[in-house]
Amino acid sequence: MEPTDSVRLDVRDAMTVSRSEQWRKYKMDFDIIIRGGTIVDGLNTPAYQANIAITDGKIVSIGQVSGTAIKEINAIGKTVTPGFIDMHTHMDGQLFWDGMATPSAYHGITSVMIANCGFALTPIQPESKDWVIKMLSRVEGIPEPSLREGLDITWQTYPEYLDALDSLGLGLNVGAMVPHSNIRYDVMGEASRERVATAEEVASMLVIFEECMQAGGFGLSSSWNSGHADADGVPVPSRFADKEELISFAKALRKYPVSGIEFTPQGLMSGLTTEDFQLIGDMSRAAGGKPVNWNALLDVYGKPGIWRKELDWMEEQNAKGAQIYAINSCFSIDADICFATAGNLLDDRPNWSRVLALPYDEKVAALSDPSERVKLKKDFESDGLFSAVWVDVKVNAVSKPENEHYLGKNLIQIAEEKGGIDPIDAWIEVALEDDLKTEFFRRALQNQDEDVIEKIIQHELSIPGVSDGGAHLEYLCQYGWPIKLLSYWVKEKAAMTLEEAVWRCTTFPAEIVGLKDRGSLQVGRPADVIVFDYAELGLDDVSWASDIPGGQRRKVHYPKGMECVIVNGEVTIEHGVATGRRPGKVIRSTDYYDSVSHDAEITKSESEVVA
Repeated sequence: MEPTDSVRLDVRDAMTVSRSEQWRKYKMDFDIIIRGGTIVDGLNTPAYQANIAITDGKIVSIGQVSGTAIKEINAIGKTVTPGFIDMHTHMDGQLFWDGMATPSAYHGITSVMIANCGFALTPIQPESKDWVIKMLSRVEGIPEPSLREGLDITWQTYPEYLDALDSLGLGLNVGAMVPHSNIRYDVMGEASRERVATAEEVASMLVIFEECMQAGGFGLSSSWNSGHADADGVPVPSRFADKEELISFAKALRKYPVSGIEFTPQGLMSGLTTEDFQLIGDMSRAAGGKPVNWNALLDVYGKPGIWRKELDWMEEQNAKGAQIYAINSCFSIDADICFATAGNLLDDRPNWSRVLALPYDEKVAALSDPSERVKLKKDFESDGLFSAVWVDVKVNAVSKPENEHYLGKNLIQIAEEKGGIDPIDAWIEVALEDDLKTEFFRRALQNQDEDVIEKIIQHELSIPGVSDGGAHLEYLCQYGWPIKLLSYWVKEKAAMTLEEAVWRCTTFPAEIVGLKDRGSLQVGRPADVIVFDYAELGLDDVSWASDIPGGQRRKVHYPKGMECVIVNGEVTIEHGVATGRRPGKVIRSTDYYDSVSHDAEITKSESEVVA
């Protein structure tokens, strides 16, 4: 029998005491029973009806399940799946002011990976703190005031950072990669932004890398992405690393049975090349065939068919002993841009990156300078993330009433109104007239062709994701990618079965990252479980929320049809409302192997010759 509402209030208090005390008080058999749901277990097996019993954070029974529970969830007519796993986020800072990782947790995401693309908040020294915060703000589009107000940086080393994270009271599970750029800056200082490392410097980096891995890091994250620049418009440190440095890090991973590589390649913005995949393949092979996931496989504007070549090149490298996967986006990627805050949308165009990184007065002067205009226009003669399709760039908001006549107009229309000037001039002039506060909207920045998106998300080497949760707060909102995949691509478009889609959101990323006990509904596994109404599942519209430190705002969206989210056996969200429970934890790679097997792996790897 389900407890009454009055008992339920007592139960919330009881959840803070020992399980034995709860059982004595309520004489219950289990903590939670989910009754009558359609189970989609994350293993890509046919759905079935069953009950699930949960005790002490673990799934203890799946089937008929008799007995009583402190909490019973009526899942008749609902779908029950493992919690989703988001393997590409940048919530390194957000978790310190928002331990629930909103809105990701509301979308049924129960585990996230952070410290991607080679940058994070550790290692960090007192003298490097300012550079790290500014770099992270610029490259990941996180307002600097939010980072400064929302963070009390008491750590320096990677182990200290993980401990600080684990003390927060998290609403979901968090695993971390090991960030290349931070380590490089920690060892080389300003030289890390200028040149290739010496052999001695690489050796010093590897000492820190080993410390991070032994603390529970899940492997190397790095970037050669031409759009990744710091607050000065200078490429991030990992972009100065040569191939030999990357291979040295990859070789070090042979010692660690649970590890891999996350890499953002040089050709991300305009399509990868065979050289990109040769490098990625060599990194995987140097690591002993460990998985490399790269970000991101998209329908690149102006490069029709490049996605197919990228998949072919992945298959070629994997046939030679590599293990390469690509993260995809199941959204058509729209974007907002404002010259006042800029983010990094134009950082793959060197003159725009330099100018938009300037302080306000200098930025206005540069944008007004005819000689600078020539350079800015020349930047758009080459491929890039923000392609020159000016009919798709319109004015979304202005700060001054006298500029409201621009609202809803695209840059081609505005250029014609201004006497047939260049659309880039029109873009800049509108911004200057509005003190750079104009908000421009770009439709379908990437992923324009739905037929191509469907083929990409169906490929066996393609992982759904690219939420970039916690980053690009002004122009990107893809927290709800699992909901988009299930509600649109499965329910409406029938691009794959529900069972396959759930597997792609759970077990598939868990296996690649190394979360060996997550991603499936099986007895003995941690109880990360979600319950949703599949018929009602969908996404609300994107909206603005002023809910981050420093009085800043961000884009968010929330799901429809999500009934319940359970993390490590405790209900964290019910009917769209947070319960106040924070049972999440920092997951460490070292959780998945003991010292004996690790030592054996080290001995074995040290005797191997890396090709």
